[in-house]
Amino acid sequence: MPYWSTPSGYETYDESHVFITGSSGPLNLLVDYVSGGWVTGSLVTNVQEDEPENYGFGYYEAEIKLPIGNGLWPAFWLYNEDHDNPTPIFDCTYAEEIDIMESLQKPSENNNTHYVGHNLHWSEDDLSCSGGALNGGLIPDGDEFYSPSNQPITNFNKYAVEWSPNLLIWYFNDIPFRELYFDERIPSVDHTQIHLTIGRHPGYATGTPAIANPCTMQVNHVKVWELSAAANCTTSTSHLNITSQTNLNNYDHKVRYSVKVNPTTSVAVPNNSNVVFRAKNHIEITKNFSVDVGESATFLIHGCP
Repeated sequence: MPYWSTPSGYETYDESHVFITGSSGPLNLLVDYVSGGWVTGSLVTNVQEDEPENYGFGYYEAEIKLPIGNGLWPAFWLYNEDHDNPTPIFDCTYAEEIDIMESLQKPSENNNTHYVGHNLHWSEDDLSCSGGALNGGLIPDGDEFYSPSNQPITNFNKYAVEWSPNLLIWYFNDIPFRELYFDERIPSVDHTQIHLTIGRHPGYATGTPAIANPCTMQVNHVKVWELSAAANCTTSTSHLNITSQTNLNNYDHKVRYSVKVNPTTSVAVPNNSNVVFRAKNHIEITKNFSVDVGESATFLIHGCP
C-alpha cells in the first residue's frame, strides 16, 4: 500500500502512482511533476497490531529496474515500523535502517547508468536525538557501488542484503560486493518493514524536473528468506559433516556450531550457485573441494539467530 507523505511537503505519495502492468507485472512506482509539485509512488509492508509482520535476520532481495535523472531517489530499504513517526523527537533506535539499495542521483554523477549506493544507519546510546533522530542520533556507514559495464541499473538487476548477527553482506545480481561487521550497530529486528520507494531529493531536484516526466521504477519481485539455526546451534552436538556431492547439493545453509567439508571424492559448488557455510564456532575444509569460475563459496562465523 502507499505509505507516507513527507513532513516537509516536498513531495506527496499517491496510490494511483503504484500499479501493476498487465496481469503478471512488473510493479510500477511512478514519479511525476504535477501542478508545480512532486507526486510519487511508495510501497511498504504492513505492520499492524493484528498483522505483526516481523522481519529479522535473513536474505532480502528485489529485482528492480531503475530510472535515472538528477535528483531521483529510488530505494529499497529495511527499517523499524516507527521510522516515520511524525513526532519530531523520538528514540533513535526506532529510526535505524538498512539501505539495501538507494540510487541518490547527484548532478556530479551526470546521469550515470551504473551508480548506486547502500547504507546502514545506526545509533549509539549516548548520542542525543535532539532535532529528530534522522538528524541527530544516527550515524551512517555507507558506500557507493558501480555496476559492471554490461549491467546498467536501467536494466532489471537483483539487489540484496544478507543480515545475520554481527554481519551485513550486500549483493548485486547474486554476487557479494561489500561486507560490514558490527556489534553495537546492529539494528532492531522488531517489526522491520520492507520499503520500496521512488522520490526526489530536495538538494538535487528543485523546480521543473530535468528528467523524462513521468518516469518509473519497476519491480519484478521481492523475496525474503529467513536465517535459521539447526537444533542445538550453540553446542558442539550441532555439527555438519559434508562428505559427498549429494550432501553439498542438499545443504540447507542453516547456522550450526561447526561445519566440516571432508569428502572422499571431489565435490564442487553447483553450477551458477553461491554456497554459504555458516557456523558459530568454526568451519573446516580438509580436501577435495573446488569452486569453479562462475560459482562462489562464502564462509561465515557468527552467532546463532
